[in-house]
Parts: sequence; C-alpha cells; structure tokens
Amino acid sequence: MEEKVHLLEVVILFGMLGIYSLEDVRRRRISTKYLVFPAVLGVILCILGNGRSWQSILLGILVGGGVLLVAAATRERIGVGDGLLLTVTGLYLGGAGNLQLLMNGLFLAAVFSLLSMILRRWKKNHEIPFVPFLFVGYFTIFVGELL
Repeated sequence: MEEKVHLLEVVILFGMLGIYSLEDVRRRRISTKYLVFPAVLGVILCILGNGRSWQSILLGILVGGGVLLVAAATRERIGVGDGLLLTVTGLYLGGAGNLQLLMNGLFLAAVFSLLSMILRRWKKNHEIPFVPFLFVGYFTIFVGELL
C-alpha cells in the first residue's frame, strides 16, 4: 500500500509543482486558493499511510511555516504563495524531504541569479519566480530516489 501511496504522491507533487511553475513564470504569483485540493489529498494520503511519522509531517509543514515567517519579515520578497506551497509539500515529503526541496530550490535560484547578474541580464534586485526552481529541485530528489 505504501508504494501506491508514494507513487500517487510523486504524481501529485510533479503535477502541482509543474502547474504552479507555469503560473509563477507567467504571473509572478500563484493562486493559493487552488492549494486546498492538493492539501486535502495530502492529508488523506497521510491517513492512508505514507510511511512517515506524524512528527516528520509536522516538521515538513513547519518548513513552509518558516518560509511564511520570512515572507512576512521581508515584506514578501519571497512570496506568501511560496510559503503556502511549501506547507503543502511538507505533507507529502515530511521534514527532511521538504527541507531538502527548499534548499535545492534556493541553491538553483541562487546559481541562476548569479549567472544572470554575471551575464548582465539583470540587476541584483530583479525578481524571479521561485516555484520553477522548486520543480527542478523536486526532480533532483526524485532522480536521487531512483538511483
């Protein structure tokens, strides 16, 4: 049963991160009202049994909560939508997985931003969509699980 739940989690995460990546690139924001559906699915999958302890799931949610605090403290230099999205991914990935997703996304965004500044395409205060980096970050986690 855990394998089927995990496969469903992977499909949901790729779908959710893919759709929100496109929206973030196009609009530079995401519609958080649609996060309710994957959040409810995540809770259901947690109840069915995804192999994670409730403590790990709570820590995963808290990773998103931490991003929400950073969003508030920085006057949304990182968006509230990013924090809410990471709160939902915490249901699926648990604490360590969600922290890895955030770190992968931050690393990829930093490398991309640095290269863009070196190539003089953008100034240092240019805003970039963050969700596409989370999508690629999750892809790296997925490939790492396969290896």
